[in-house]
Amino acid sequence: MSLFLTVAMLSNVRRILRVYIVLPWLCGLYFYYKNFDAALFVSGYFLAELHTAMHNVPALPLTRNQTGSLFHATFRSQKVRTIFWCFLTFVALFLLSFPNHDGHKSFGYITLCKMLPKYSYFQKRVALQSYGAILLCLSLLHLPRAQRWLSYPVFQYLGRISFSLYLMHGLMMRTLGHRMVLEGWNLFPKSARTERTFVVILTFFFAIFPLTICVSDLFWRVVEAPSVKFVRWLEGMVIVKEDKEQRSSILVEDIQHGRALN
Repeated sequence: MSLFLTVAMLSNVRRILRVYIVLPWLCGLYFYYKNFDAALFVSGYFLAELHTAMHNVPALPLTRNQTGSLFHATFRSQKVRTIFWCFLTFVALFLLSFPNHDGHKSFGYITLCKMLPKYSYFQKRVALQSYGAILLCLSLLHLPRAQRWLSYPVFQYLGRISFSLYLMHGLMMRTLGHRMVLEGWNLFPKSARTERTFVVILTFFFAIFPLTICVSDLFWRVVEAPSVKFVRWLEGMVIVKEDKEQRSSILVEDIQHGRALN
């Protein structure tokens, strides 16, 4: 509830204050108090604001020489930026790959564990994976080719059912998935860690993941989409037409004012 209240309270705050002061301060505060879920939410809000403000409109050259020099300079700078953001992407994937167990004994993660001495192992894992998630999303904002890959219909479909997928994946994993993994583990002794790990992977990819997609799609069609339509209908019944027109004009003025500030 506090997260939705944060969005509501900041919706009418000046953009330069909201994006560059309030949201980074809130994110740092949540990380300081180890509230990683809220920190990720605020970080997503912050990255969405940055994405809406990104404009890549090059200046028009006046002469042919200026055209050539501008092209070469833009190409070099763009290449350097792409290399930098690709490097940050690999760093983010490295952080996201932090092991669930024995990270303090794993090559590459020993130093990271020592950097957070007051954190428990669970908090270290969640914190480092949260940093990795933020870095990955930030890097994708500056990698147009990766954005084109993520614009394929399959990814747009997953984005459409993402909230239903978020609600259903825990239910499927903690009921059917848990039971199937236990039944598979009973086929092997406790010392057979490789075989038991293979059972988990096999169960996820060939049973839980397809069933979760199907259940999430059904939930989206039966519950989520009708709920959105009902809320829009209810909004039309409660809010008078003049208020909606006034809100639209205020929204346009806020957008124009925000562009002027940027």
